[in-house]
Amino acid sequence: MKILHTSDLHLGDIWRGIPRWNDQMRVLDEILCLCAEHDVDLLLVAGDVFSDRVQGRHEAVAKRFLEKLRPALQRGMAVFLLRGNHDPFALFDLMGLMMQEMAGGDRWPLVIAALPGVYPIPGRALQVVALPYVGPSWLHEQHFDPEQDPEERVAGLTGQLGMALDWLYHQSAPGVPTIFTAHMTVRGASLTPEVEAESGYHREMMLERERLPDFTSYNALGHIHLTQSLNAVKPTWYSGSPERVNQGEREYLPCVLLVETPDTPGGAASVRKLYLDSCTVFLNETLRGVDAVAAFCARGLRDPLGELELAQIPISERGGVEAQIRVVAPRILFRWQREDEPEPVVDANRVDPADVPHFFHAYVEQAYAQQPDQRAKLAAAFDALWSEQAEAAV
Repeated sequence: MKILHTSDLHLGDIWRGIPRWNDQMRVLDEILCLCAEHDVDLLLVAGDVFSDRVQGRHEAVAKRFLEKLRPALQRGMAVFLLRGNHDPFALFDLMGLMMQEMAGGDRWPLVIAALPGVYPIPGRALQVVALPYVGPSWLHEQHFDPEQDPEERVAGLTGQLGMALDWLYHQSAPGVPTIFTAHMTVRGASLTPEVEAESGYHREMMLERERLPDFTSYNALGHIHLTQSLNAVKPTWYSGSPERVNQGEREYLPCVLLVETPDTPGGAASVRKLYLDSCTVFLNETLRGVDAVAAFCARGLRDPLGELELAQIPISERGGVEAQIRVVAPRILFRWQREDEPEPVVDANRVDPADVPHFFHAYVEQAYAQQPDQRAKLAAAFDALWSEQAEAAV
């Protein structure tokens, strides 16, 4: 069976007030084309299907998403959606009703996993053991020993999570090809320092790697946006996000994972990366001078996002430079670098009043320019007096 594994679509998301819908639909179109090209049986989205901050209503975003999936669902490709930490619980419930209404009595092979459970895939000899995101709200529902510190509480909950997983695994039907999917951080997953600092992943309850199932053919993970494989008994992958979400991911190369599972239950799947061509380019660059601006405009970037800093451009030319950039990058944010203030011109003839000896000698030099003998007597008297005061101060 062929499965295309992706996650963290964040549909409806905005970046710095800029809607991302067109970017996301362009990437989703490419994903659906890859599904058709590779004759995929199941498209699996391992959480964060939607963003929790959208422009407009979540219901409208969900409806447009289902409309986009309609042709693939009608031709029989199954779709599995797991709830992630950004997915409103009520929206997942609503999608089931929306799907029934849109299908008009037909039975689309769409599975919506808002709760932990074992989900059979319609029309396929496959079951999915699903663990949606377990977050802070679950922590607050537990009863703690008041003497426990936060780290002890998290450790206890991690143990409870392991027991819950054991219970979940035992709900699966024996002798049926199985995959596991979860939207969680697994201890040992790789994060860039920037992502780790900004995301808060390190403060979450983590799934211990040894708790991953070994009776499955594949373990499909979501939540971390960086594509990576984990060293586990069975092939275990984070698919990563198929679209860059912000400037911190500008070096990341988005992809999806083509997974082929054997018909034999428990046999290991094969996994192949399929890199995507339609992803948004994020920038964080400085352009110095009009020639650098011209070179940037000639790069042929497709409607990038991010920030540009512009420097060494005369004020008289800034309006034209802005218009030039807006033609090729209408959504880019840019700022003008504050030009360095010119260094003050040093007047060799100017005397610092705080330098008393220098100030006095300069004054005498000018005032008694025509009386050299008098000038010399005054200078000698001042130097003697200044020297006595200096010695007294010591």
